Amino acid sequence: FLPIVVSLAVVVVGHVVLTSTVFGRHVFAVGGSPEAARLCGIRVGLVRIVTFLASGLCAGLAGLAYWSRNSLGDPLAGDGLELYAIAAVIVGGTSLSGGRGSVVGTFLGALIMGVLQYGLDSMLVQPRWQWVIIGAVVIVTVLVDRLKRTA
Repeated sequence: FLPIVVSLAVVVVGHVVLTSTVFGRHVFAVGGSPEAARLCGIRVGLVRIVTFLASGLCAGLAGLAYWSRNSLGDPLAGDGLELYAIAAVIVGGTSLSGGRGSVVGTFLGALIMGVLQYGLDSMLVQPRWQWVIIGAVVIVTVLVDRLKRTA
């Protein structure tokens, strides 16, 4: 129960910071075009450092959530989950070219990917085919994003 509460708190805080603060606007500006952000007077290096610090904090909270559930720490616990993480971000609506995205969208993307993985496991789909299906979802989502941007 506690990991769910912590996750929702991180989503709410992240959403508020990115949508309601100057720092959030700076993050999107740096993500869209670091050079243009620098020319506008934004301290790009500082924004990147604080963003990486926030990412590290979230990784630490994820480690605590894993530990609270399993009562042990494993440095290889998330090994091989990179594709799922990228897929969750892309399915959640974050643009690969930067400058667009939301914490809530990424959270919903993670839920969608979790439901998809659970469904594939329930249907006894072999792991290699699960990777193919997840990859296809990522490719289709990126194509739809590109088509929307050019239209």
